[in-house]
Amino acid sequence: MDGIRMVLVGPNEGKDITLGGFTFKGGALVLPARSSGPAQRLLSRYYSAYPEGSVEGRKAKDAYEWARWGGASAALPGVGTTQPEADGQVRELRHALDEGMSELERVKAELRTAQAQLRDATVVTPAPTSPPAPVPAPAEESPVPKGRAKAKAE
Repeated sequence: MDGIRMVLVGPNEGKDITLGGFTFKGGALVLPARSSGPAQRLLSRYYSAYPEGSVEGRKAKDAYEWARWGGASAALPGVGTTQPEADGQVRELRHALDEGMSELERVKAELRTAQAQLRDATVVTPAPTSPPAPVPAPAEESPVPKGRAKAKAE
């Protein structure tokens, strides 16, 4: 087994199948060790085949299993659920929603109280100040004619 062993993940796991010109036996295929990067990327992206033991392969397998066994929709009524079971699940979900909404309202009230306390604590009353002292006007000097100033300077 000289090369990179690619294993199928998901619905084709363990099957004998040909995908994109690659033939998998028992859900596995051995690629040559050299120059197989493009083939690995193609198989991973389009056919859910990953190098054996790779992190990406484990993540893909976990995601497939999670989706297969309910995943995010596990809390919702399923296709085979009877009406009384579905009604019970709806009641539970409504109760949880009501609890969440009451908690949200409580936190909002706390926030409003804290904001009011902060606003009251930061209100600054201006200190009494006396009006500014009048500034004396500069003494006015009569303008000196240009001709005289020139004569004095000489």
